[in-house]
Amino acid sequence: MSGGRSPLGPGIDVRGPGRRSGGYLVGPGSVVGGQPYSIVRDVPVAPLPGWIEALLRPLEGR
Repeated sequence: MSGGRSPLGPGIDVRGPGRRSGGYLVGPGSVVGGQPYSIVRDVPVAPLPGWIEALLRPLEGR
C-alpha cells in the first residue's frame, strides 16, 4: 500500500518488491538520491512486533 495510506499510518509504505506491488528494497550497496546506504551497526534483525503484524494482515484475515 502506498499513496499516503497504509494500515500503519499515512505515508508509511509497506509494499514489498515486485512488478505488481510497486515497492522496492534498499540496503547496503544501494544508492538512492545520490546517497549510499551502508551498515552503521551490524546487529541481528529484531522480530516484527505482533501488533504490527496484525495491522498488515489482509482484511479477510483479521
